[in-house]
Amino acid sequence: MRLLFTITVALVLVLNSAGTAQTSLQYLDFGPNGKITATTSDSSGNIYVAGNAQDFTGSPGLNTIRIYKVSPSGFITYSFDLQHDHTTQENAGSVTALAVDSSGSLFAAGATGSGPRSLSPFPTLHPLVSSPNSYYYGFLFKLDPTGTKLLFSTLLAGTPKAVDPEALPITFITAMALDSTGAVYLTGYTDQATYPTTPGAYQNTGPDIHTAVNPANFSLTVAFADAAFVTKIPATLDRIEYSTFVCGPMKAVIGGVGTSGSLITVDDSGRAIIAGLSSSNNLPSTAGALRYDTGGMFVAKLSADGSSLVWSALLGAISPVTGAIDSSKNMVFAVSVFPSPKSILGTPTAARLSPIFPSTGVIKLNSDASAVLGSTYLSGSITESITGMRIDSQNNVWLSGNTQSPDFPKLPNSLQMGDSFLAKLSPNLDRLLQMDRLPTNTTAALTLDPSGVPILAGDTGSILRMPSGFESQPGILGVADSAAFNIWPFASPGAFLSLYGIALGPSPALGAAYDEPNHIATTLGGVSVTFDGVPASLTYAGPSQVNVIVPFAVAGQPSTRMEFRNSSGFSQTVVLPLLPATPFIFSYLLKEMYPTEGNLPLPAHFAAALNQDGSINSASNPAHSGEVISIFANGAGLFTPPLTDGTLQGSVGPTPALPVSVYFFGQKAQVLYAGIAPGLSAGVLQVNFRLGRVNDFPTYLDAYATQGNDILLVVGNYQTQHVQVFAVP
Repeated sequence: MRLLFTITVALVLVLNSAGTAQTSLQYLDFGPNGKITATTSDSSGNIYVAGNAQDFTGSPGLNTIRIYKVSPSGFITYSFDLQHDHTTQENAGSVTALAVDSSGSLFAAGATGSGPRSLSPFPTLHPLVSSPNSYYYGFLFKLDPTGTKLLFSTLLAGTPKAVDPEALPITFITAMALDSTGAVYLTGYTDQATYPTTPGAYQNTGPDIHTAVNPANFSLTVAFADAAFVTKIPATLDRIEYSTFVCGPMKAVIGGVGTSGSLITVDDSGRAIIAGLSSSNNLPSTAGALRYDTGGMFVAKLSADGSSLVWSALLGAISPVTGAIDSSKNMVFAVSVFPSPKSILGTPTAARLSPIFPSTGVIKLNSDASAVLGSTYLSGSITESITGMRIDSQNNVWLSGNTQSPDFPKLPNSLQMGDSFLAKLSPNLDRLLQMDRLPTNTTAALTLDPSGVPILAGDTGSILRMPSGFESQPGILGVADSAAFNIWPFASPGAFLSLYGIALGPSPALGAAYDEPNHIATTLGGVSVTFDGVPASLTYAGPSQVNVIVPFAVAGQPSTRMEFRNSSGFSQTVVLPLLPATPFIFSYLLKEMYPTEGNLPLPAHFAAALNQDGSINSASNPAHSGEVISIFANGAGLFTPPLTDGTLQGSVGPTPALPVSVYFFGQKAQVLYAGIAPGLSAGVLQVNFRLGRVNDFPTYLDAYATQGNDILLVVGNYQTQHVQVFAVP
């Protein structure tokens, strides 16, 4: 049985460059559990979004790469699907880089597990490599400006003789760049010695077999070392102009990863600049270039024909995440920092230095990598990750990322909404110009439009335009189920939704009120929300969050038109996709329950549950095997007989129109009741079920056991998030 519960969609939030509230939300359908993987924009301000899409069947053997082009006004110019199969979900493949040429044609590069021998192979057209054979293949394809025609597609990998029966050979393309002629430059990593190279290339000898000695027991481990590569394909796409490895010998230690390319760009003379990470102790460097330790980050520039190194620098215990070149040809890199007694980043100039690793930072090098022009850590006391970086026309550095640090750098009057962030640093990296904490999972990638407005792509599909002054304007920045912890903007009849944004409701916030006996009001603190013109009951209204209950009348439609208005007159229209059910269990987050990973407490999501005697389930009051426990959810869809919006429910009676089941420890549990929750609002589902055998854990379920130690609620074909309860044998 396939259990589905999410539909991932892309959100486009549009505001004009003056900061005026012209906000619209738009959703690009990537299907259940889909995910955006890359985004870019062109010189006209069009946005290109690529991701992995899945249909509602959840077919495990089919992978769809979906690409949208969206105009600056939010109009969908085209949608393009490319389907292929894969061996496992882990090697389904995805787009890692997008680039647009001067004609408006789109290039997409990435990696896939679908080769020529697959049941539904990755489609190729005028391929450049004959009979590649790998477990993972790099790919490159080109779409015409209308997005209706595939102009070119090729796999890139080694030939059959590179395949070892005991190995799973891989070739990944991680980054791409175009030059002024339309030529394509690719980088990544491969463990295939027969990855295609060209005569006269800088390095034709690629990855070798590495024998490592385990110092604990002196045993030998044989592995293939990875090698970075740079491959140039001319605009004619009829050949490989040059292709070369960039690598050095592996360190003879367990866990070496070889050399990998992470970033690539090209200068005005057609010379590729590659940055990456190496565990080699003999990666080449050139006279005059920085050499800071042996392994770690490297930056190198190749000659225009790929036959030699112009320069090569080694930067030590940092790893490049993303990078760009400013108008003065200086190079700026966002990096993660390895535990080390010293770092090339030096004394931080824009943000505090965290004594706890991992950490993140930014470094600026001059055009020949002979000097550091600026550097800073950007870190708090827990953990951070940088997901994107761009440089605007004034050479300011924009960064997107995620952080759980409460002491992460901030500015007065900046937004403090979630775990995602958007930052702006001065050209010298010595001043923090902007730092906003945004709703969680909204900053997986970053690009800038032609006017310098940052555009953010989120993990779950959101695309946000964030112009200057947006912090002072009303606007919805994200939509989620009220019981969920991520931005998942979809709806179903009777679902509880949370709208996150700026200047939405009153301060101090207001809780639910009644406009007539046993009916939750549809206006709260000057805020009102309608769905297809039907007023929705509001359970909470505050400056950055408004909670609403979707009316049951929306049932049967593919989408619903949500209109938001507050006391300032601000109105926003959002079209939300609809599903028959979007169930989520009401739960809460505990970070102190489990051991820490490094310095980061692992979170645990626990159901708001009642024990058999009606007491609250907790660590000090756990349930026992064989007892009945009650959980509560929303988004179960329609009930029979029908419910009235916003009304408080009386005695038991109405039940969901769709069947309900519960899984505990991965096994189907005995459901004793599934229906309305007496005393709570219409749309809340109460489920009473009997606990099966509880494993012998002291006071709570162990998140690391091989069997599922959680509760999963299924309504129809839609499943909730996984949550836990406190239980003992």
